[in-house]
Amino acid sequence: MSNEAHATVVTIALDNEKFIKTLIQKRTLLLEIETMLPAGKEMDPNNLKELVDSIPPVSNSNCFDTSATALYEKVLALEEKIEEFSKLDYGVSDVFITFETENQQRSVLEKLSVGSLNVFFNQKGSLPEEYLFRGRKVLNVIEPSEPNSIRWDDLDESFLVRTCLLSFGYHNSFILH
Repeated sequence: MSNEAHATVVTIALDNEKFIKTLIQKRTLLLEIETMLPAGKEMDPNNLKELVDSIPPVSNSNCFDTSATALYEKVLALEEKIEEFSKLDYGVSDVFITFETENQQRSVLEKLSVGSLNVFFNQKGSLPEEYLFRGRKVLNVIEPSEPNSIRWDDLDESFLVRTCLLSFGYHNSFILH
């Protein structure tokens, strides 16, 4: 029996929350524009200006401009932000590794798990050198939660924010952006 573990899937979560949220905002606006299209018109993001021009104006009694043109201008502004965000380098916030078998996962956890202080102070002597990341970094290796219980939007939050979220609940209005 081999002592090696086979990683089936490796998922790397980047610290790119603002980028992702901007992409979601753009997608939401595009869906809103799509709902305004006249019957028979197909949504084509490559031809968005012409599509927006084909949408008849709607009288709006509230103080917010929700016309197709206003939404199109917001999409253009978001596209500029997306272009800027796409040029940035993002750090890794988490790495998820799925192993071929549960025994392989347990073996890896047993070999790589060390105390929190060892991780915090990067105490290299707490692990054999071949288990250090790039030969110099002690990683915080823990058994993961089930995928459906992970708060994917909060992976890159700081320790302080995560602590506040856990202490005071997960109410969205609490998160400061």
